[in-house]
Amino acid sequence: MDLAPALPPSQDAVPVLMSSAADLPPSAFPTSTLALGATSDDEPPIQISSGFLSSGLGQSFSLLSRFWRSAQLGSLMSHTRYSSTIALRQVRTQSWNGSAYAADIQVKRVTATPQTAQIENSVWAVDYIQQCLPGADRQLQAGPRYKISIGDRPLGYVADETNAYLLTQQLKRLISQASFDPKAIAAYPIQEGMATADNTTTFVGTPAQPFFTVDDTVSEAVGYSSDWAGVTWANNLRLALDVSPLTPGDALKGLNNLEDSTIDMKGEASWYGPYFHGRPTANGETYNQNDLTVAHKSLPFGTQLQVRNLVNGKTVVVRVNDRGPYVGDRILDLSKAAADCLGSDQAGVIPVEAVILKAAN
Repeated sequence: MDLAPALPPSQDAVPVLMSSAADLPPSAFPTSTLALGATSDDEPPIQISSGFLSSGLGQSFSLLSRFWRSAQLGSLMSHTRYSSTIALRQVRTQSWNGSAYAADIQVKRVTATPQTAQIENSVWAVDYIQQCLPGADRQLQAGPRYKISIGDRPLGYVADETNAYLLTQQLKRLISQASFDPKAIAAYPIQEGMATADNTTTFVGTPAQPFFTVDDTVSEAVGYSSDWAGVTWANNLRLALDVSPLTPGDALKGLNNLEDSTIDMKGEASWYGPYFHGRPTANGETYNQNDLTVAHKSLPFGTQLQVRNLVNGKTVVVRVNDRGPYVGDRILDLSKAAADCLGSDQAGVIPVEAVILKAAN
């Protein structure tokens, strides 16, 4: 996982730390002042300098700046506060203090297990059944890891000690600044113009303010695909900041850089599966019941829709690749995977609301 320093929205490039991060010795980080909250985990929390808890960035980054010149971070040291949307303290209660939250960030060396990660993510991950994020590897590999948390909310795991330190400091700086809207936190695709490693496809943050990028190699080191790592970090960070986690539909919108249009529809949706699996669709593709697709009578092929089950509120993003349904007044015929994600595979026909999506600006 590479660190992408937050930039003012007016700047296009997002410099990142790449291979240089792995060469940064842990001794570069002072260990003399503050232990960030002992817990019952395997080892005591790693010591972090009190300088890193300050909202002023000069002292926090002075020890690291010589390692970051190659990543063009020197010009960022003078920026102590960026405002991309609404200040975080305005979203929360009047008594909230960004520096206090930053001081509560912990990093600990633990022996991680898949069961532990499942329990920690169960608040939101139960809605992310396999079909809701196709191709995502979500099984944490057991072994020694560095767990990063805010208070009692685990954010995620990092396999490398140096990357854990660097990511912790990046999060401390961002939260101390409190200059972003936590409701916009999600995993997004890397945009053109962002300076990243070749194997980086996703960043976590807001559209205007990347927090850090997710490197495929580093995410796979803990057993995750980059999509799942990005969603995991984004949802746990949202929960730590008292914001509801992303629904699968909203997570898919972020990962595909989509947003709602003004065109929506309501009606009944059915689904079709095994009998048609492997047969050609109306646009010439081979129907795969495990893909997130949908049939519609007239929408252009390739149109993306966010569909909401009006019974249980579950959402999914689907792509139009077939024609139908031609039974009654039904407006959509979902793939089996999409029906599973909406919890409608047993019901057969459900009331839905669908919004046509467009590329985000």
